[in-house]
Order: sequence, then structure tokens, then C-alpha cells
Amino acid sequence: MLNIRNMMDAVNTIGSIVANQNQKKQEKKKEEEESAKHDKTADRPAASAKPAEKATPKTAEKTSAKSGFTTSGAFAPSLDMERYWRFNYGLLDAADRDLYEKMEAALLKAEPEIIVTCRKEPTVKYLMSVLIAVIEDNWALFYVENSLSVATRGNEAKIIFVYNKFLQDRDGYRRKMENVAKKVFESRVKGCKTRFSAELAIHDYLVETVKYDNTDKIASHSPVGPLLTGKGVCEGIAEAFGFLCCVCGVKVAMVSGTLDGSGHRWNVIELGGSRYHVDVTADLSGIHAFFNNDDALMRRTHGFDRKTECTETKYNYYTVNKCRFKTAGDSLPFIKEMLAKGTKEFEIMVESNPDSKAVLEVVKKGMMEARKSGRINTVSSNNGCFRISIVQG
Repeated sequence: MLNIRNMMDAVNTIGSIVANQNQKKQEKKKEEEESAKHDKTADRPAASAKPAEKATPKTAEKTSAKSGFTTSGAFAPSLDMERYWRFNYGLLDAADRDLYEKMEAALLKAEPEIIVTCRKEPTVKYLMSVLIAVIEDNWALFYVENSLSVATRGNEAKIIFVYNKFLQDRDGYRRKMENVAKKVFESRVKGCKTRFSAELAIHDYLVETVKYDNTDKIASHSPVGPLLTGKGVCEGIAEAFGFLCCVCGVKVAMVSGTLDGSGHRWNVIELGGSRYHVDVTADLSGIHAFFNNDDALMRRTHGFDRKTECTETKYNYYTVNKCRFKTAGDSLPFIKEMLAKGTKEFEIMVESNPDSKAVLEVVKKGMMEARKSGRINTVSSNNGCFRISIVQG
């Protein structure tokens, strides 16, 4: 028979299960609310000085429906020039988020300065860290410099912003950027069935059309350079990639750190609910070596201290294309398959001891066994990725 103690244990167990379920529901609801704050679209303040139109119920309903963009499920390509992802905002605590929002609102209105009361000591280093988070999230702030001046009194700070040459005609430059986005969407993205393929189309577009160039030291550091002149450096290229992805419906933001010890900027993307690193600048050689990498792979070459939480490999370029191998020897069946199909150029990733000579020997062996002739050209990255070309004659 079931005694009183057993009955009480059973009741307590059921009560514990119900409490856990309720807690999970509350946590999920809170997470969804936070996510909505991080993903901004139609609720972005207008960049121009025009007064905002009064929202009608219909307008308000449309704005609410566009409060963010999903990263999983079926992909329906769409062009929306107001989308951006507050990725860096999500890494801040409550005090920093409050300051972030005040800075962003002021910068979108191109205010020369603001006065804020900080809940932390308003040092230049601290205020700069929040400013960088704002700039790296919001591609529309291409007319804002990574610089500020500060005058403080206790915890009160007067922040003076620095704007670049694009401020005076920011609406005109933005229209030109949007025209490029429309062309890229129509020619490259509109027919894509997945977010991965849309991301790849935008990545490859920039690799094909942009040259690393710092001649114009202002344009090259903004999306204006890569998009309008085909020239830019890491910051401008990352901003251009983030802009094109976001307006086409793919969730991307910019991050900063180092590449081989030097200051550098690249992107973080969210696909299927997971995050990945993307470095278009480092891929300008034509290899997809930094296309959707996890933290561990990225740390081979990049340094960063943010909690990017890029832990998955599912959407890594080489994982998706089934050309990621432990050793060079493991790639032989794949290489023979490519050669049998008559493929003249392909890529592989070698995770352990990625030696160029070892890869070349495996390719030679594959050509011999497949009875193919030609000259082998290989291009390698510094994280174990190789592009192999077979030239006839």
C-alpha cells in the first residue's frame, strides 16, 4: 500500500515538476522579449530631421509585425532597409544598455553632444566601449567616427561625438547604398532558398567586387567604400556585409578583435538559432576559410574577448559542402570524386596538421588514380583551408 510519506513524496515531486515547467515558460518568455529588443527594424528613429508621422493603428500593427527577423524555419527573401541586429547590445548589462540606447538615439539624430548620468564611472574607455557597441550593431551610423570627447563631473558626463564627411549628405549616400542592396537582392539573393545560400551569395559578391584598399581613409572604413567604389578595409567590408545581409533578411552584426595580432573587424551571423563567425576581408583571396566558423577554429587566427557563443559547426562552409577532413589523406575520396565530375576548382579543410605539401601529394595521387592530367595550383589560408585548381595542359 502507498503510505503517507510516499504520497507526500509523490505530491512534492509533481509540484517540483510543475514549478520547473512554469519557470522554463517564464524564462522563455523573457528571452523572447529580450530578443525582440535586440532585433530592430521599423522602429528605428528616422535619420533625417523630418518629424515622425503619427502612427495609425494599421501602421502600428505593421511596425509590430516587423519587430525582428527569425533565424530558423523557412527562408522567404525580403528587402527591408530598416533591419539591423543589436548583437553587441545583447552582451551588455542593464546600465550599459541604457547608455547604449541614449547614444544610439542621439547619433541617429546627428546630435553633436549629449549629457548623461552614468551608473558607472564615466571614463573615456568605458564610454568608448559602449559607443563601439552601438556602431558595430547599426550599419546606418556610417557617418559616425569611432571617437568621442568627454567632460565629466562626478557620474555626469558630457559626450561630444565625432562625425565624418558623410554626415552632410548621409541621406544621399544611404540612398546609393540602398540602390546597391536592391541590385544585389534582385541578382543574387531573391532566388535563394535558405539563409545560408543568401549569406554565401552576399559574401561572394563582396569577394568578387571589393579590393582591399585604404587610399580613402574615411570611405574605406565605412560601407560606402566597398559598396560604392569597390574599395575598403576590414571595418568597411564588415559593415557592408552586415548591411547587405540584414536588409536581405539574414541576421548579422559586426564585432572587433585582432587578426594575427593586429586590430581587426569581422561579423557574427545567426543561423538556425546558432551563431558563427564570418570574416569576408580574410576571404578576399577567394577561399571560404572564415565562412561560419566556431570560436575554437576562429581563435587559431583571431583574438576576441566577447562571449560570442559560436559553438556549432553545422553551417560552416566546409561542413555543409562535406569537404572538411581530419587529415589530408582523408580527403582523397572527395578529391577523386571532384576529378571524376570534371570539377576544375574546389576547396577542402584539413583540421589536423594542415600541410600544403601533404595536400598537394594527395591531389597528385587522386589525379593519378582518376587518370587525369593537368597542372595543380593550390592556394592556402592560415587555418587549414585550401583552394585547389586543375589547369589543363
